[in-house]
Amino acid sequence: MYLKKFYTRPDKYFSDITFKDGINYVYGYRDKPQGKGKDSLNNLGKSSFLDLIDFTLGSDFTIENNARLYTAYEKGFLENLTVYLEFESGDDYYVIRRSFDNSSIVELKTNNDKYKEYPIEDFRAKLCNTIFARDDYSGFYSPKWLRRLLAFYITILKINKKEYPDPFAYLEFSNELALLQYHLFLLNIDNRLIYNLKAKVDEIDKKKKLVNTAVKNFISVHQLKTVSDVEDKIKQIKTEVEEIRERIKAYKLASSQKLNADKANELTKVINKLSFENFSNQKKIDTYKESLSNNLSIRLSTVEKIYNDFQELLGTKIRKELEDVVKFRKNLVASRKDFILEEIEKLNKEIENNKLKIDDLDNQRAEIFRILSTASAIKNIADTNTLIVSKEKEVSNLEGQIKTYTVYSKQVSDLQQEVSKIESNIIELRENIRDIELEFYKVFSSIYQELYPAKTDTRLFSFSIDSRPKIKSKLKIDILHNSERFGKGKNRGRTLIYNLSVLFYSIMKNYNSPRFLIHDGIFDGVDKVHFVDVIKFLNKQLERGHKFQYIVTLIEEGVLTDKLDPEKVATHEKIIKEAILLLTPDKPLFKEHF
Repeated sequence: MYLKKFYTRPDKYFSDITFKDGINYVYGYRDKPQGKGKDSLNNLGKSSFLDLIDFTLGSDFTIENNARLYTAYEKGFLENLTVYLEFESGDDYYVIRRSFDNSSIVELKTNNDKYKEYPIEDFRAKLCNTIFARDDYSGFYSPKWLRRLLAFYITILKINKKEYPDPFAYLEFSNELALLQYHLFLLNIDNRLIYNLKAKVDEIDKKKKLVNTAVKNFISVHQLKTVSDVEDKIKQIKTEVEEIRERIKAYKLASSQKLNADKANELTKVINKLSFENFSNQKKIDTYKESLSNNLSIRLSTVEKIYNDFQELLGTKIRKELEDVVKFRKNLVASRKDFILEEIEKLNKEIENNKLKIDDLDNQRAEIFRILSTASAIKNIADTNTLIVSKEKEVSNLEGQIKTYTVYSKQVSDLQQEVSKIESNIIELRENIRDIELEFYKVFSSIYQELYPAKTDTRLFSFSIDSRPKIKSKLKIDILHNSERFGKGKNRGRTLIYNLSVLFYSIMKNYNSPRFLIHDGIFDGVDKVHFVDVIKFLNKQLERGHKFQYIVTLIEEGVLTDKLDPEKVATHEKIIKEAILLLTPDKPLFKEHF
C-alpha cells in the first residue's frame, strides 16, 4: 500500500495533499515573532490531521476512541465533510471516501469502477485483504486484523495514552501472545504455533475463571474451602431432604387415609355385628342343646289318677285320650329334635362363615391401622415443601459448581497438555527461523548503526525461548535489550528503529504490506542529532531506489547549528519548503483552537 493523495470535500481547511516518496512533514511553527497568548505550538491540529487520514482507513469514530475528531464534529467543524484517500496496492488504484455524518458506511472505488458502499466492518475486511493478504503466507491471517496491524504503521498520540510504549507492545490492551502473532505476521514468519497457543491459552484462562468462580462460591456462599467439603455438604443436604420427604409422605398418607379411617370404623361395625350374630347364634345353639337334654316324657298314670279323683267314670275315657296324646307327643318330640339338630347345624355353619368374614375384615382393618399409625404430624406442609425446594436448590447449585469445577479442571488439564506440545514445537520453530532472524537482523543492525553509530555493545534483535512458567508466549522478541541507554526517549528510539526495520525488510522481501509509516511527535524532545541522522538515512534509502513514505509531525524547536546539521538536511526553511501541511498559531487546522 502506497499513499497517493488525501483531501476533503469541501476543501475548507487545507488544500489537497499529495504524498511523496521519502519524508512527508506535518509541521507546526511560528510564522511571526513570539508574542503572548496565541503563540503556543500545541493544539495546532497536527495529530488531528493524522486522525483524519486514519479515519479514511476505518478507525472508530467514538468519543472513547477518537476524542479529538469526535469533539471537532460536535463543535460543527466536520459536519457535511467527507474525507478522501487515494492509494496504490499492487497494480490497482483505490479511492476511499468516508463522511463524518454517516461514518458507519465507507465507500471504496477500484481503478475506474464506481464507488461501492461497505458497512464499516465489511470495509475493514476488504481493505485488510487488499493491503495485507498474501497468497504464499504459510501462517494464520485474518481479515479482521486491519486495525490491529495498521496500529503498527500508524502511531498517533492520543489523549491520556502512553506516547510511545515498548515497540513490541505497540497495541494497547493486547496480550503478549496476540502481539507475537502480529509481529510474526509483519515479519512474514509462520505464526500458526503462536496462534494455536494463544487459542489454547485463552481457552485455559476462560476455564480457569469458571473454576475460580466455583471455588469462590464455595467460600463466599457456603463457607466451604475444599471440593471435599462441598461433596460432604451435598450428601448432608440430600439426606436431610430424604428425611423430610419421608415425613411429608407419611403426613400425606395419613391425610389421604381419612376415607380409610372411616372404612376402618365401618369394618369395626361389621365385625361387631358379625361377632354379635355369632354370640346370639351360639346362645341359640346352647338353648337348643339344653332343650334336647330335658326329659320330655309324660307319666300316664299320674294324669290318670288326677282325673280319677274327679270322676271315676271319666278315667277310662281319658286314659284312652292320654294314650293318644302321649303318642302324639312322642311323635312331636322326635320331630322337634330333628328340627333342633338342623337348626344347630345351620347356626354352626353361619358362625363359621361369620368367623371367616371377621378374620378377613379384621385383616383389612389391621392394615389400615398400621398405615395410620406410621403417619407423623407435620403442622405446615407448605413450609416443609418450601424448605425442600430451598435445599434442593442449594444442592443443585453446589452440584453445578462441583460439575463446573471438575469438568473445567479436567479441560484445563487436557488443554495444558496440548499447550506443552505446542511449546515443544515452538522450541523447534525457534531453530527453524534462524535464517530469517539473521536476514532481519542485518536490516535492523544497519539502521541502528546509521542512527546510533557510537553504540556497539547493545543486543540489537533476537528471538529467544523464555521457559519461565508465567511467560505464556515462550517465544520472545528482544528489541534493543539494553534500552536504558536511550534515556528519556528510549522507547521512541527503539520504536523508530524497529518500525523502520520492518518497513524496509518488507520492501526488500517484497511481500504485501504498507509501504509507509506515520509517526506522531516521535522526535519531540529527542536530541536533534538523531533527527538529522534519520533524515540522512531515509534519503539514502531513496537513493537506493526504495519506494516508501515516512509521514511525521514536527514542531519548530530552535535552530539547528551547522555543527549538528552541516549538510543542512533538516533546516527550518527546508522543512517548511518540503512539508505537506504547515500549521501555525494563527492558522491551526480547523481555523481555530479548541
